[in-house]
Amino acid sequence: MTTTLSTPKIIRQVSIEAMSATIDPRAGLAWAYEDGPLGELGELLPTWTVEPDIEVITDIVRRKLNIPEVFPCVVELLAQGAFNKVYTVQCGGNSNVIVRVTLPVQPHLKTLSERATIEYVRHHTDIPIPQVLEYNAIRDDELGFEWMIMDRVEGTKVTEQWKHMSWLKKELLVRKVITYLAQLFRKRFHRLGNLYATEDIQQMSTKDMPDAVFLGAEHSSHTVRFGLGEVVSIPFFYNDHGGIDVPRGPYKHSRDWLATCLRLYLHDADNINASNKTVDPNSVEAIKSRIQRMLNFLPQIFPADEREEYTLIHQDLSDNNMMVDENHDLSGFIDWECVYTVPLWLACQLPRFLRGQNCQHPPLYATEFENEYYESAYYEDLELYEKTQLREFFFEEMERICPEWMRVHEASSIKADFEFAVNVCTMRGYLQDIDEWLDSVENGDEVESLRERLGQC
Repeated sequence: MTTTLSTPKIIRQVSIEAMSATIDPRAGLAWAYEDGPLGELGELLPTWTVEPDIEVITDIVRRKLNIPEVFPCVVELLAQGAFNKVYTVQCGGNSNVIVRVTLPVQPHLKTLSERATIEYVRHHTDIPIPQVLEYNAIRDDELGFEWMIMDRVEGTKVTEQWKHMSWLKKELLVRKVITYLAQLFRKRFHRLGNLYATEDIQQMSTKDMPDAVFLGAEHSSHTVRFGLGEVVSIPFFYNDHGGIDVPRGPYKHSRDWLATCLRLYLHDADNINASNKTVDPNSVEAIKSRIQRMLNFLPQIFPADEREEYTLIHQDLSDNNMMVDENHDLSGFIDWECVYTVPLWLACQLPRFLRGQNCQHPPLYATEFENEYYESAYYEDLELYEKTQLREFFFEEMERICPEWMRVHEASSIKADFEFAVNVCTMRGYLQDIDEWLDSVENGDEVESLRERLGQC
């Protein structure tokens, strides 16, 4: 399963601490509210205050990949996610490279961790993922943003091909995913945190990475030794969260990680009235009360003397991050940012692309539709039915391939429900369900899974 890699490039022999002192670490990033209904503020989203210069990107690609001037080099915007802009590169007929330019939501660490995570997964598994060819995590060149040059995973997103795939190809896709999940599951850690290259950790000051843990030789690749450090995830860098003084990992106990997330959400609730005058103060107090209730409830679900192991998973294994080729065979997984080690009880849950509402009966077969609405509704219902069947298939296959994964899954419902509740504890559509679920758990009643109740399991 070992993949031979070329030696990773070091962009500059300059410490991250020194660069942070000379460059505004979040220049180019602003957080702004979308317009919501009825004059309310919508979702708070990251925005680009400066657009990346495509001519500069082209120059960097030529320089880093040693492309002679005689070859034409065309760089074009391919896609834009929450934190990145992705560009295709076509040079001399070669189009198998992309450039990802990232907003500085978590300066240095997001890029460094993603590079290390990709290196780790490529070495320790045969999961098809892109290789990082070059990267810059310290923004010391003319672009002014962190960036990566990567192999392009060929193919099309599963979400775009699902209705065209045969049932056999869908089963084969699930089988492949199970095989790869089992490979990751066998690699164990004793802390919850993001992976970093040891050399990168050593360039940081102790205040930037005070609790980093270096991993043993069994985790090394041919060229890189690894450590676990600060968590890089949306709750930790959302809006002003990067400047809040909370423990940031790596964590020995998952309850400490969940407590940090809840305290960050409590900070948001404390400050929500200042940013949104249309919010009912009573609803804010209800959110704060719910968060405090969950903080108080943590020791009951996650006992202090409980020993935990951790493993690496892709937390967003969705249809949008899985690629298939022209034959509808799996060609790769993309988007490995914000990936960190998680407790086994969280790792042993359905991958995101298989989650959804249960549907035991297929829609009436149809090939012609009155309009696009009926066609879209038909395929949505068909997908719900197919994924209901594939969930059963997933568990049967996982039992055969990795019985330990299934044992953990079967024993983890309440913990996984609690983690889900943490993630949505401030979202209006979930509040009553969370309160009722907490009531049932506290009262010792028979508890319906919160995720199943909301079609998230």
